[in-house]
Amino acid sequence: MAKILVGGILQETNTYSPLKETYDSFQHYRGEALFNHLHTSPARLIEEAGHTVVPAVYASVIPSGPLEAPEFERFLEEFLSCCTDGIDGIWLSLHGAMTVPGIGSAEAYLLKRLRERYGGRMPVFGSFDFHGNMSRELVSQINYITAYYTAPHVDIYETGCRAVRALIGCVEGKPLPHSRYIPIPMVMPGELVITGDWPASYFQQRLRVLEKETGIEALSLFCGFAWSDCPRNRMAITVSDSRMDPAALEKVRELAAELWSMRDEFSYGEAKALEPRAAVEFAASGSMPKIMISDTGDNITAGCAGDQALLAGLMIDAGLQNALVAGLADRPAVDACFAHETGQVLTLDIGGTIDPENSVRIRVSGELIHKRVFDAEELSTPLRIAVLRVGGVDLLLTSQRYSVISRKRINDTGLRYDSYRIIAVKLGYLFPDFAGQNPCSVLALTPGNACQDTAGIAYTDGPERYYPRDSFPFRPEFDPAI
Repeated sequence: MAKILVGGILQETNTYSPLKETYDSFQHYRGEALFNHLHTSPARLIEEAGHTVVPAVYASVIPSGPLEAPEFERFLEEFLSCCTDGIDGIWLSLHGAMTVPGIGSAEAYLLKRLRERYGGRMPVFGSFDFHGNMSRELVSQINYITAYYTAPHVDIYETGCRAVRALIGCVEGKPLPHSRYIPIPMVMPGELVITGDWPASYFQQRLRVLEKETGIEALSLFCGFAWSDCPRNRMAITVSDSRMDPAALEKVRELAAELWSMRDEFSYGEAKALEPRAAVEFAASGSMPKIMISDTGDNITAGCAGDQALLAGLMIDAGLQNALVAGLADRPAVDACFAHETGQVLTLDIGGTIDPENSVRIRVSGELIHKRVFDAEELSTPLRIAVLRVGGVDLLLTSQRYSVISRKRINDTGLRYDSYRIIAVKLGYLFPDFAGQNPCSVLALTPGNACQDTAGIAYTDGPERYYPRDSFPFRPEFDPAI
């Protein structure tokens, strides 16, 4: 019977965000709670196989700004305190795009500390987000890598199960794999790399075929996370295998070359990508029964502040009817609403309270139609919301950043998704629940810390040359070289 250490940390770090996280702002899962969280529940497979789970800690937070090094050390101290003797394997649930100032890749540093504790022969297996940024430092220290096959992500649990089953096989006698990767100098927003759309769908399918044809244990495509100012910011293909057969690896390299050759074919698919004013004018035309407008530059699920009021102002000025802005993070505005009764007309300045340098602030007058306090998904403290009706536009104001990714999250506030024809959200691509309703998806190319124009991002520590900023010949190669 083997003892397997389980835990991890998940944060997608937008290094341009002014938000500074603390370890306490993460949600923490320990002991039995690990078995009940989507990302770490595959640990039950370990017990079902007759082995023992040694729970460490799993910490997660919605995408945001950096966790400072002293706060990250708090996580490491707690995690490493669980690293007892007699461990036979380690499974980690990680993101891949967590950056800590002064340290760099949080995932690579955690792996380094584990290698210092357990040595190079300890089986360390990991499941990752499709938007992770891979590096030699990370890949060379982990035996097995698998990433979500989907974006938007609907296979988080299945990805964890792949890693856990592979680790169980290893501790039961299968050869220990190791990992390599091919970095591809393409820096693209996730909205251009939707796995259900061409050509990302094609490459995910080709990777699955290659696994079957070659017997490679795990192949993963990583889109990368564009809004991270770090050298590892780029696409990648990872390989985890115990044999590393040269002929099989050459087929992977050829697929990477094909991906590079098709770099111009990534597009927004059926979604309309429009400048902010044009997006609002399109919504105002009334040509579609249901329209979802993504405020892409202030995308909370990409780590932005969620306090940009530019799009809300345009919607009000355009006289939109039956419209909802869901939502806008502004604690002072929510405080002001809670100091008044519903039915009162208030004049408030909203927006720009978290990221004033990058966010437009507007003055509005409207009727306070709703207030509520509730325990919201993904938040560690209760959420207060207030709804201000300005003409035909309802402004859902939140006391803290809250990513409205589904109908349920709208309905949880006391509003109703079905009541609105036009809904603006602080997202990029629509998450599965919204997308499943088949609304007309409009990507408003708003300014902010998650801008879609990756060619114009002012990196200081990022990749030196990359598509779409530069045009240059490129031959994909494995790193480290095989």
